[in-house]
Order: sequence, then structure tokens, then C-alpha cells
Amino acid sequence: MIVQGTYILPQSEQNGKISGLVYADYFYNVSRDSYFDSLRNTALTGQQELNGFDIRRIYFTYDYKISGKFTTRFRVEGDGRALTRNERFGVFIKDAFIKWNNILPGQDIIFGIQPTPAFEVSESVYGFRSLEKTILDLRGIVSSRDFGLAMRGKITDQLNYWILLGNNSGNSPETDRYKRLYGHLSFKPLKNFVTTIYGDLRFRQRIRDPLNTEGSLIGHNTITTALFFGYNNPDLFALGAEGFYTITENDVPINNVLETRNGMGISLFGSAELMNDLIFTARYDIFDPSSNEDIKHDKRDFYIIGLSYKPVEGVAVIPNVMVENYEDLPGLSVDPSLTARLTIAYEFF
Repeated sequence: MIVQGTYILPQSEQNGKISGLVYADYFYNVSRDSYFDSLRNTALTGQQELNGFDIRRIYFTYDYKISGKFTTRFRVEGDGRALTRNERFGVFIKDAFIKWNNILPGQDIIFGIQPTPAFEVSESVYGFRSLEKTILDLRGIVSSRDFGLAMRGKITDQLNYWILLGNNSGNSPETDRYKRLYGHLSFKPLKNFVTTIYGDLRFRQRIRDPLNTEGSLIGHNTITTALFFGYNNPDLFALGAEGFYTITENDVPINNVLETRNGMGISLFGSAELMNDLIFTARYDIFDPSSNEDIKHDKRDFYIIGLSYKPVEGVAVIPNVMVENYEDLPGLSVDPSLTARLTIAYEFF
């Protein structure tokens, strides 16, 4: 449409917005233990001296405003692990949801493939998703996406909530009748300080009791809880601490008895602006998927150190190093893994 020599976008285009981002690296696996392939629950991957260019994330997002009440998002993601059958870079649906805004004052309802409540606040304070996922996501404790129905909003000006009932299938189609119920509270008493409480109940299929000759079924559900504290002054520094604890019923076979599996993780991170457009960041995680006394040799320590330079808004060049330490195997000491990277992260709007 042209009005007095000026091109006016059609209404459908005015209501839509395209955006995206890319995380790409040059990586070099400096060191790996000779027993690396036998280790489980590792954050770092690949053999020693493997190196090359890699794409860890590509987002392409379309947001559309249907009306003042309804908005939608469709997002696809591609990375070096989402491969097609002929081993080429592939893409998959990351988000596909509709939001009913202010169905009640300050309350929204979301339906579709959408983010889960576990990461939004901690990831925003961390500010370096371009380097790595936050601990709950990195260790596979909670998926970043689920297909379900959510309600979120304000309780007070400082207190927000978020509830989601989902398939617990991530970005994949549902294959069973068991669901996952997520809950999240965030409290922001001060401008730069926020704390969150998260929990979810993962319903799982009941399993056979090995001690019951009649083959009775027993519970196998998982409960996850997490706590986060964060301080973020965008012009100076950011600090965060996140911890989680998981309980899975009847999951550890010990002397022909199924016992509860308890897992835990703690993540500490910080960043500081050294000068304009130059930021130092560091992070330390400890992860133990089975803290039971009878299960050992699977604890992990993970470190990230990086220096981010932003030549322009929306572009970051980040040299970084990642180190992972492993609890010794029975009678065997395991050397740590070291990977060096040059990360390029950029956004388009």
C-alpha cells in the first residue's frame, strides 16, 4: 500500500517480527583421559585433539500479534547435533505456542510447545547462554521445552508465579500417558536482586517390585526442587548461585532392593565489566547424579572461564576455556578434560 508516496506495511507485517541468533565456535579438545569413553554424565564431548568449526545454536523466530489479547511465537532451531539422516545440519521446532494475554488482570495462559519454568530467571542473570546451558538444562534434569498448558503472572509487584502441565516429552511427540507438573515462584525485593523457588513432579510408569514374587507394582516418580539467588547490575557485575535436588522413587538396585535415588547439583557464576564492551565471566558447577552412599565414582566438577568482547550491540567474540574433573573410578585416577574455544555469538532483529 502506498499513501502519499510512503510505503505502508500491510497490517499482517506490522504485527509480525522476525528475529534470530547464532552461537558458533572454533573448538579444540586439548586433553581427554584414555578412559574418557567409559565415563557417563559428561558435559564435554569428543576425543582428544578433535577440533573444528561448529554451530551450537541457530534460532529463527517469528512473533505475531493476532490482537491485543492473543500473541503467538514460532521458532525453529538448528545445531551440530540435530542432524538429518544424511548427517547434515538439521532443524526442529523449538517453540510453537499461543498466549492469551491478561485473561485475568496480570495473568496469561500459554498453550503449545513452550519454555519450561526452570531456566528463564537464572539464565537471564547468568547472561552467557552463548557459552553453556545453566546446570538444570546442561545435566538433563529439566528439558528447556515441553508441550502443554501454562499459566503465569503476578501475585504482587515483587512476586510472580508460573505453572505448567506438560507431556514431559521435550520437543518430541507424546508417547505415553505420564505427564509432568512444573511450578515456579520468583521474588524480586530489590531492583537488581532476584530469588526463585522451582519444583516439578514427573509422573513415571510404575515398576515391578523385585522382592515381591507376585510382581506387584511400585512407584517410580521423580521430584525435582531448585533454588536460585541472583544479583545483576548490568553496568558493573552479575553474581548467581543455583542448586537443585532430585528424588526418584525405587530407582537404585542395592542387594536386590530398590532404593530412592538422590541427585544434586550446585552452580556458582559471576561476570564483571573490565572496561567498555569487555566482560570477564567465570562459572563453577558440581554435579552428583547419585549421592547415595552405595553409588560412587560419578561426581563431576565443571569450570568455564571466558572473556567477552562486544564490538557492536548484538555481536560478541568470546575466547573461553572449559574444564571438567571426574571422580576417580575404582582403583583408577581419571584425568580432567580441557576444551578451548573461540565463540562468536550474534543476534538479528
